[in-house]
Amino acid sequence: MALMLPHSVFFHIPKTGGTWVRHAIIAAGIPVNECMSAQQFDRGIRKCNEQHIVRRFHPTGTMIRHAGPDTVETFGKYTFAFVRHPLSFYRSLWSYKMRFGWDMNNPFDNSVAHDTYQLFLHAVVEKCPGWYTRLCKGYLGQQFNALDFVGKQEYLVDDVMRALTAAGESFREEDIRSVLPKNRSIGVYASLQETRISVHLAQRVLLTEKEMMDACDYVGIPDESLISF
Repeated sequence: MALMLPHSVFFHIPKTGGTWVRHAIIAAGIPVNECMSAQQFDRGIRKCNEQHIVRRFHPTGTMIRHAGPDTVETFGKYTFAFVRHPLSFYRSLWSYKMRFGWDMNNPFDNSVAHDTYQLFLHAVVEKCPGWYTRLCKGYLGQQFNALDFVGKQEYLVDDVMRALTAAGESFREEDIRSVLPKNRSIGVYASLQETRISVHLAQRVLLTEKEMMDACDYVGIPDESLISF
């Protein structure tokens, strides 16, 4: 999904708080189009039920929800997206898959699907090392510098307002702060206990994601309450 605002474009990297960002932008009353790919699809535009939103559809009727900068025309507007710590990302992704199911036609899902978080992470490290880094590069570029601003899910509210302010969008801070968390995984789809891992396993994951960690200024294990020693 990419959102086209009056002065900016927001690119939604999966599982990084983008659903909340979308709701916050709507709550702030900022006019926005929800864009699919910039490829030349000429089938009409269907209005969403939510105010200010227009969804652009593929001719087959399906919408590309996670369009990146290489598929969306930004018209020179300010561009921004959000990332999160790799361990937090994988925890959220696994929890989501445990609720909605694995897509066994998807090569990644087919390679790493497991009913336990620990085995899932082992599979990621062994079969798809650095997968999250490659996902981020699809939005942020090979050098992680394709967008004007990359915020962090850990500071989502403040970073959204930083991005909107830098872009010159008009909004009220109280409208943004009034939006409740959306699409939460941990505690809803899975418990904290189910996602406890050893420090050794955490370090193995982070070693494979070192490029993303360095580029986005992440250091170490963010929340040791999620780690069993």
